[in-house]
Amino acid sequence: MRRAVLFWAFTGFTAVVLALSTVVLWQRQQALYASQKAESGLQGTLLLAVAPPGDKSGEIYTLDLATGERKTLATGVNVSEVIATEDGSRLAYVRYQEEQFALYVLDVSSGEEKELFRVDSTGVNALRLSSWSPDGEHFFVIAASSTGRRPSGKVYLASVSEGKLYKLGQGLLTAWPVWLPDGSLALYGLKTRGYPAVFAVDPANPRPKEVDMVSESLAVSPDGEEVAYATYSYTRGANELRVWNVKTEESRSVASGALSGNNKSVLFWSPDGSAIFYLAGPSFVERDVYVVREGEAPRNLTREVAGIVTEAVLNPDAKRLAVGVMRSLRTFEGDIFLVDVETGEDERLLESKRTPAWLQWSPDGKFLAFSELEIETKGHAMAFNITGSSVSVLNLDTGEVHPIAEGTQALVLKWLE
Repeated sequence: MRRAVLFWAFTGFTAVVLALSTVVLWQRQQALYASQKAESGLQGTLLLAVAPPGDKSGEIYTLDLATGERKTLATGVNVSEVIATEDGSRLAYVRYQEEQFALYVLDVSSGEEKELFRVDSTGVNALRLSSWSPDGEHFFVIAASSTGRRPSGKVYLASVSEGKLYKLGQGLLTAWPVWLPDGSLALYGLKTRGYPAVFAVDPANPRPKEVDMVSESLAVSPDGEEVAYATYSYTRGANELRVWNVKTEESRSVASGALSGNNKSVLFWSPDGSAIFYLAGPSFVERDVYVVREGEAPRNLTREVAGIVTEAVLNPDAKRLAVGVMRSLRTFEGDIFLVDVETGEDERLLESKRTPAWLQWSPDGKFLAFSELEIETKGHAMAFNITGSSVSVLNLDTGEVHPIAEGTQALVLKWLE
């Protein structure tokens, strides 16, 4: 008996030592990454969320790429549920405490943290956060009873100044929320009462109003006057890219036919509002980036790129796209391409043994931050689990890739000005 007790005591002690050693090595590695930046020629400041190996909770910090200076903002945070305002001045994030989900807001410049409220975990699998309003006063909270790309549960609008949650509805979130540039209105998709619908909500009077759209993705024009969405037209018998006018609440077709299959998603508008970018393909394993201007036929920008397009972000010069591609669903290896918006010519920027994700351009368009995800299948072939990730920055002028951080989950939240 004594030997058994000693064995288990020794085993527990060894596990603790190994866990602590892993954390210490991880901390040293992060410090080494930071120290190397001062000699890399990189510029700018990153806002990052990183969880150490084997842990879902981690820290949020800023990293000055020119000097390597690192400033911790928050710890013990669920790094998969952190959202930043457009200017990076405010953060919202979740901690799991005492069988409750605690929701916090933090001012990045002052470091002041404020607990807004807590949600009991009974019947709630996770709190999903989305879409700050332009003024940094509101954001969306989904108390999800099921996880996944489109969570199901209760949908709320959070008010920072009031410290309140306004319930908007309950069901399957079919389109993530988007805001008009002036913050006067937000739109989101929710499957409730048995069918999917799009709702509009005014933060000053948070009572949802159903609008005449059905879509799984929404993109607001730069002037805030129109909303692009992809849907199925029963009259045409085909998928369509349509534009909904905010004032008149009427819609018109912009493109039809190039949105084959169920795999369609609106990405964004060009900065001048003349073009709309979207993903489309006949299946999950066949997907490309298209661009369309009203009165013109859609153009496939990634026709020559081999693999499944997972993400696309527009360079600040609006002339080039950074495109993330998964080469194989068996190995999860991927690439990052630079694609010319006008000609469709592409250049491979990165060939990776992992899946590139969460691409972020620097404000001057000279650097590209990205994560590389280590993925394994979960249960069946089309369910995936992230087991590790790393953050790097690519210098477009030199083509060099500089490692920044690594952990169970690591991502860039924002480039700060």
